[in-house]
Amino acid sequence: MLSDSAGNAASGIFSLSNFTGYTESAFGLLLVTNNYGIVSGADAELDANYRYRIQLKIQSPNGANEAALRFQILLSNSSGGCRISVWC
Repeated sequence: MLSDSAGNAASGIFSLSNFTGYTESAFGLLLVTNNYGIVSGADAELDANYRYRIQLKIQSPNGANEAALRFQILLSNSSGGCRISVWC
């Protein structure tokens, strides 16, 4: 299995399943296809790019204030316990 954007899959490539938790699984009647691509994988973002996006958000006409930015960043930070500094 690939991670990040390399793990994305185009539409129509999945056609088999090993799922057996349905009534007629002995007959193999479960048909599988993905009508849409799976494209939610994303590459890791460099710190410099992340800081640049934050700066753009601050400068936008309806940009968030520092407290709102800190809150959103902390929500998206899975490691927790870090200090966020915002320079204007």
